[in-house]
Amino acid sequence: LEDNELNESDLYIRATDCSSNQNTQESGPYGFTKDLAAPVFTSEVSGNLTKKAILKLTAPEQTVSEEVYGESELPAVVLIMLEEAEGYSVKTVSADSDIWIENVFDSEEDSWTRRAGLLKKLLEGTYYGEANVKIVMGYGISFKDGKVKKLGDEKLSEQEHILYTAPSQDKIHNIVMTSSVRNLRDGWSSPDDGAKYYTDLAGCTFNISVSNALMEKWGARDMDFSNSYFALCKDNGNGEEIYQTPIGMSAQISIPAGLNLEKGEYYAKAVVKAKTSGQVDEARSRNIEVDVTKPSDFGLAKTESEIIFKDSITCPPPIDKKTAYYGYYAVDNLDNPDKSYGSAPQLFLGSATDEIIQEVKHRLYFTTLSTNEEMYIKLWNASQGVDTKDSKRVAKWLPVGNKSSNAFNVIIVDSAEDVISNYDGYNIPLINNEENIVYYQVCHANGESSGERVMLINVSDEKAELEVELTSEDKPSQTVTATVTKLESISTPELEVMYWNGTDTLKVIGDIDILQRDNNWFYTQNVYGNYTFLNKEAAQLDNEGPSISTSQDQSEGDGYAISVFIYDENPFELFFKFDDDYMSQLGLDGYFVLDIPQEDGVWVEKNISKNGIYKIERRDTGSEIELIIYGVYLFDQNAA
Repeated sequence: LEDNELNESDLYIRATDCSSNQNTQESGPYGFTKDLAAPVFTSEVSGNLTKKAILKLTAPEQTVSEEVYGESELPAVVLIMLEEAEGYSVKTVSADSDIWIENVFDSEEDSWTRRAGLLKKLLEGTYYGEANVKIVMGYGISFKDGKVKKLGDEKLSEQEHILYTAPSQDKIHNIVMTSSVRNLRDGWSSPDDGAKYYTDLAGCTFNISVSNALMEKWGARDMDFSNSYFALCKDNGNGEEIYQTPIGMSAQISIPAGLNLEKGEYYAKAVVKAKTSGQVDEARSRNIEVDVTKPSDFGLAKTESEIIFKDSITCPPPIDKKTAYYGYYAVDNLDNPDKSYGSAPQLFLGSATDEIIQEVKHRLYFTTLSTNEEMYIKLWNASQGVDTKDSKRVAKWLPVGNKSSNAFNVIIVDSAEDVISNYDGYNIPLINNEENIVYYQVCHANGESSGERVMLINVSDEKAELEVELTSEDKPSQTVTATVTKLESISTPELEVMYWNGTDTLKVIGDIDILQRDNNWFYTQNVYGNYTFLNKEAAQLDNEGPSISTSQDQSEGDGYAISVFIYDENPFELFFKFDDDYMSQLGLDGYFVLDIPQEDGVWVEKNISKNGIYKIERRDTGSEIELIIYGVYLFDQNAA
């Protein structure tokens, strides 16, 4: 007998006597047939990746006669065995007629004897990966207890295939993208921390690594290289791609120069398209901020100078805050019709204080033409004796805009050695009695800075010498005249003197009349803004009579006491008289002068009093004087 063949032959039977081998009997022929040929089929799968599993199966009608197995004709059976995680899902197909199945996995799930998870996914077309399928064909075979059962020792036809299915999934490819681009905003407060934005991305690198998230061993098998790429996009809602280049499983992308990026937000993306399903996976690197703003024109907008009087000074002259405009201050600055910064001015700032002036304040305002809200300015002192590099390093970048909202406060220091330690926020230290060289520069948050500009600021505590003489000063007078007798300044040849009387301010030209004793302020100002003040008291001015009132206590006997209240800021004489009849008795004619004791003193008559007054007490309260006059009547007034 030969395997896989239809064995047909005649059978003869011979019997021989065993004792002498003389008697022999033969019979036959008897017909004999034994079909040892296995049934045949063809199966076909795609060796490439497919969205859904495809297994094509064909076989002709095949049966065996009853002589083979002693039964009626028996058809061949095809077992399609899908390997599951545990066991098999099996589909049985009979070859009692021709078999023509275009795709086994288009069949209904119910036609399988076991319906495990892999089968379900393959039928639905959702399985991504590899699947092993075995096809067994034989006569009368079946699948029981996890294996193929045969009727006898018949031969089987077998084939095995690997199915490669790659339908669309939530995610097919892992994309890892790293970049040299940093989030510059983190920890940023000013240009002292570097740039907050990129001005160009040229030279920035992006490293991309791609792998199959579901079937790592497939590598690039399911990657559509012609439609997988890296792109730099503008984050403006429509994702406009500014730059694009193809990628493979790994790539290092360097952004080229010349893209002329505009201000705005960008993102980088790596796009990988699946070759089989067309699914696109993507990785993004977001929040790439580009700002190409350039510094605009800038400069000193205005200065403010202000003097602060000591608290002990009452009713000082009304010295207004002095404001000077330079370049742009505001959009509609009428004080700056030319609207130009021009060359930096040379400033003269005063620093003189005295027993009248507590403090002098100076503020410097800078502006830019740009309306961008992320411009910064730095001022630093580079005067002789100051370490210029260290001074610039210590000075901070501070916000500046197109309006004068923030001011640099001038801090007066004694020497160049004191400059570095006196930077603090908007403070700019300037050296007293020196010509200070001050540099200033603007910078955008993107790190784009302007050139350095320079200005000279002269600081001095030199004051003008002012002397004023009042006439007359030796005796009381109803008129007092003020004359400027000295007016000199080393820095300022041309000076003017102002007079303040508490209500009005007058320019002193020649002599002026003084109409009040106190609060006569004379002052002048030199080129630095240093003031010299004189508060002159017109002590001899007596243009008003004294105020006087009297009261008398009840007399006892011949004695009397009269209280006289006098208000007068000038020296005075007190004249006294009795009525005419009594004056005649005293032998006196008209008023007589009383001796006024010194402040809070007492006068006592040492001789015989001709008028009866023997004591005067004085009590002083401010400008008011109380005199208590004690006396006795020398004659009987009633008799008179």
